[in-house]
Amino acid sequence: MQVVALDLYGGEDYPALGRGAPALQAVLHSTGQSQSQQRLMPQPNHYCADQGDARVKAVAGRLDFLQ
Repeated sequence: MQVVALDLYGGEDYPALGRGAPALQAVLHSTGQSQSQQRLMPQPNHYCADQGDARVKAVAGRLDFLQ
């Protein structure tokens, strides 16, 4: 089974997530699934509070790309 991952994290997210982002990116690349992607959303915190439209736009854009 091939799974395409989209990892979204916010610029105001928990600091540990930002520090771990390079390691997670390495894991995504090591799977051989070249369409997996990691994206930083500049403003959202961990829960994307008040950023629902930006989150939907990011996910929808990625889904459109994969079609």
